[in-house]
Amino acid sequence: MRQTLRGVVPVIPTPLNDDETVDTTALRRIIDRAIDGGVNGIWVLGSGGELPNLEHSERCKVMETAVHTVGGRVPVVAGVGYPGTRLTIKAADEAKSIGVDMVNVVPPYYYSYSEEQKVRHYQSVLAAIELPLVIYHRGTPPLSLKALETICENPKVAAIKDVPTEFRVFQKMVASIGPMGVGIMTAAGRLIHPAVAVGGHGTTAVEAAIAPTLCVAIYRAALASRNKEAAELQQKLYRLSDLIQVPPDHISGRPKAAFAAMGLCKPHVTAPFKPVEPRVMEEIKVVLKDLDLV
Repeated sequence: MRQTLRGVVPVIPTPLNDDETVDTTALRRIIDRAIDGGVNGIWVLGSGGELPNLEHSERCKVMETAVHTVGGRVPVVAGVGYPGTRLTIKAADEAKSIGVDMVNVVPPYYYSYSEEQKVRHYQSVLAAIELPLVIYHRGTPPLSLKALETICENPKVAAIKDVPTEFRVFQKMVASIGPMGVGIMTAAGRLIHPAVAVGGHGTTAVEAAIAPTLCVAIYRAALASRNKEAAELQQKLYRLSDLIQVPPDHISGRPKAAFAAMGLCKPHVTAPFKPVEPRVMEEIKVVLKDLDLV
């Protein structure tokens, strides 16, 4: 039976000490705050969790801390994607042994894989692992709708996390894959309301870790077709989304700056990323104050 990921599942940045080891105290604090805000899951070791830049021992520490802190209150999703299939399977098995509920697998990267090779990667991983899997719909080019449909025939696929390119692509996934029981989740905080309004299942945005209560309110209003309320709340969140999602600092620098401004963790990031400039920190503080987050 397929498990479907849905709701507000924040991507949790990995709080770090200045030597790039995990600040477990801060991680527990951020997770508890998100759950108190009403979220439906916790997502660690995503792009915003700086998975590719962390040592193996630190990745395990993140998963162990998340599982222990959550204590079964909501599902824990962990990123385990590697360029190679065997390494990804090994990482997924390790996540299961730690107690993670679902794994997120990115398309194989580094080499220029064909779409057929990417599909085979997902199918091989799904055949080998026991945990439900979330597909990360991103890449250049991303997987086609036909390829996604093929992969999602496996009932272990719990959801697709869509990094938005064109919203019509998201709508097509909702129409063709959503009825299979696969959660269609937007990675963009700015699209929570429209994503749910067209039949999507929720969001996996970093904004949901920064402002969980607001993101949950948008999701619930949209789910109940209270569109005026949802639109007003979405507009309230937009200033934060607009400020956080500025490359190249949108991966870790700006989200970490927001958490630092709220006193939840230090602004440390993995090299070659770097903390934001003081000017950006001040801009973030202004928006957080307007949202009553500081």
